[in-house]
Amino acid sequence: MSDPGRDGISWAQLLTLMVHGPDPEPPVRGAITSYWPPERFGVIPLKGPGSVVAGGGVQTGEDGTGSIRVWRDGDRVRICDSDGALKLIVGAEYCWDFTENDEVPASSPAAAVEYLLSGTGLLVRRGARELAGDDAIRPVSPIEPASFLGRPAWSVTLAAPPARPDPLLLVVDAETGLILQSRSVGWAAWTEFVVGEPPPPDWFEWTGPSRSAAELRADRRAEEVADRRRREKWIAEQRAPLEHESPVWVHSYDPDTGSFHGDIGGRHSGMLARRPADARDDWALGWDRPGHRWRDERWEWALYLYRDDLSPSALADLERQFSSRWPR
Repeated sequence: MSDPGRDGISWAQLLTLMVHGPDPEPPVRGAITSYWPPERFGVIPLKGPGSVVAGGGVQTGEDGTGSIRVWRDGDRVRICDSDGALKLIVGAEYCWDFTENDEVPASSPAAAVEYLLSGTGLLVRRGARELAGDDAIRPVSPIEPASFLGRPAWSVTLAAPPARPDPLLLVVDAETGLILQSRSVGWAAWTEFVVGEPPPPDWFEWTGPSRSAAELRADRRAEEVADRRRREKWIAEQRAPLEHESPVWVHSYDPDTGSFHGDIGGRHSGMLARRPADARDDWALGWDRPGHRWRDERWEWALYLYRDDLSPSALADLERQFSSRWPR
């Protein structure tokens, strides 16, 4: 498939266009919509602990799709949510991530950005090593002329290496070499694609207040420590102190009702939850089996033991211990 057909293009020529693009390269703006099946989500492989993930925090519709508005001028990028909320600016040297704070972004080197979520992979060019290396994707269909958003394009289906067995359909813009549509397990596509329109001045810079990524990580750690201490204090106030009692780690609680979900350790390890005894709605705990449930005068309890080998009498004794030692 290396020879171009009549009025066609070879795989080598298409690779060159995708990797290098035209010279000079025009700016692009538009919108991208994407979808990824929830069951195929997994751990996102990052290059390092300081990575900035483009496309994070994007609102998802009821159908599971997410949309972003984007501007691209070479390596410089600006990403907004569909409602115009700013998510990421990538300048020549630095980037500013607004995912966690829409007023004071986290600043990092521009090289830290990884285009992984919400279709942001369509904003960057694929490297020659990824497309043409020993473990690269290979065409398994002819390269066909196509039209996408009214623009001349090329369409090709690629076979991924064994580690990524799903075939990949690409539609490539004939002028810019940017991918207009990518479809495999999930899909991403430009829904608006405008070429050659200059972006506003300073569109890829941020002059307002910002914080470093290290400061952001320190703030997160401080918040996590403070939250853990609040949960520890609250649960300690709920029960009568008793020596050798199994430790309880609370994940979530409601100070108004006294409801909580948590883990227990020690001799009987598992999960523990309670809520007011007069609650009437369905209690969806998300456990993969019902566990044991009982009521006392004040609370409804649920207990899930990882080793469910207690005799009925031992279980009844454990239920009495929770009801009597946790009167508050």
